[in-house]
Amino acid sequence: MKNTIAVIILVLIFVGCDKAIQITQPSILVQNNSPKVFDTIQINCVEYAEIDGVRDNPNYFNWSILNKDHQVIHSDFKDSSAIVWVPDSLGYYVISVKIGYDNNKSITTLKEVDIHESKLSLQKKLIGKWTGHVEGVWGAQWQVDLTFDETGHYMGKGYNMVYEYGIYPIGGPFTSATHFNNYESFTPSENVPCTRFLINKTMENVGYGRLSISRETYIENNYHYECDEMYYIEELKFSDNDKTLFFSLNEKYNNPGVWYIKYNLSKIE
Repeated sequence: MKNTIAVIILVLIFVGCDKAIQITQPSILVQNNSPKVFDTIQINCVEYAEIDGVRDNPNYFNWSILNKDHQVIHSDFKDSSAIVWVPDSLGYYVISVKIGYDNNKSITTLKEVDIHESKLSLQKKLIGKWTGHVEGVWGAQWQVDLTFDETGHYMGKGYNMVYEYGIYPIGGPFTSATHFNNYESFTPSENVPCTRFLINKTMENVGYGRLSISRETYIENNYHYECDEMYYIEELKFSDNDKTLFFSLNEKYNNPGVWYIKYNLSKIE
């Protein structure tokens, strides 16, 4: 649950040393409508103060970013009415700015903001080794080991197949489709350079993208491979502090929901 911050619009009037200082509650403007992780977020403060009826300029702007527990996590911003912030993780944050006037008067204002997952943040969370359970719409079940690098290239293998069907008896789409030569099969490779698992869209912190798989042939001692972007990545999301990964695949040439493979994986430390 969010902590709701009530910012009351008010005018502060200080009288002292024959001066009347009037400060209007400032406003924080976030230019990004739906900010995401690794976005460059432009933040501006609109303020107004008078001393004896004359517009007074601030002595300083002291910015900070607070987490959901109202602990300061970033404060190294420039002393200016406009700053730039690049969040490195999703979540609920509070932007705070303290503005000083006339050397000894100040006022603080707050702004709530939700940071959502981006294509890049989800892609980065994939990097590493994963293992887990796979289930196909036709009833097949097996286990799979996957490794993703920073480019989206993957290596994978499957094992412990419960029910074998179609052209994916080894690891599903994460290893090459098995091709037959003279009625003999060979084991697909775990690592083919052109294979890619790429997120290209996010919606409410859930990722969507494209998966390319390799097709290998081995004829008369001549090895050949090529890759085909034939799967849609759907409903990709993380849980358990990004240690658990869920997603499904839908074959490009099938109607949505008719064919799928679902993955439930855990990260290997």
